[in-house]
This record gives sequence, structure tokens and C-alpha cells, in this order.
Amino acid sequence: MKTIMKKWLLPALFTGTLVFAAYACSLDDVCEDSTGACGKFTACCDSEGANCWYVYDGQTFNCNGAECGDAATELAEVMCADNLKSYEEFNAVRQQLLDAIDCGCK
Repeated sequence: MKTIMKKWLLPALFTGTLVFAAYACSLDDVCEDSTGACGKFTACCDSEGANCWYVYDGQTFNCNGAECGDAATELAEVMCADNLKSYEEFNAVRQQLLDAIDCGCK
């Protein structure tokens, strides 16, 4: 019984590791270009989704780990400085930025 278990245990563990690796996030940062109401930006997270940030016009807007409320507000203010006419429009842009940061690896 022990010989059979040893014979099949290692291949089973190896196969399980391959399956997990195929469905896990990559080791690279995950970035996605998006176009919002006020321009193009890039939303990024590390492969674990623990640290996220935005890139716009050569500037980086870092989140507090994966909490991006402050960074989204700051970016919306920079991107839309002359384009927004109401608080509702600002909140819509901010929400669009927050939605874009969801990189799928959280």
C-alpha cells in the first residue's frame, strides 16, 4: 500500500501545482489602459492585488495598498480640472476610476 501511495502522491501533487499555477495570477503587475470621461489613464495592481496605483500623463497616483479612494479623488481632480461642472459629474468620474482599479487578482 505504501509503494502505491508513494508512486501516485508525487505526480498528483505536481499536477495539482500545475493546475493552480495555470489559474493563479501572473507574477507581473497587472495593468489596464482605460479611457474615462476626462482622458486616458492606466490602472495597475501587483499580482496579488495588495498594492494598486494609477498612471496618468507621466504621473503616478499611489493607492493606500488596494484602497484607492484618495488616489481616485486626486486623479479625478487632475484629469478633470476644467471639464466637470457638478459634484455628481466628479463622483461619476471618481467611481469610474475606482471601477478600473479592480484588476481581478484581489
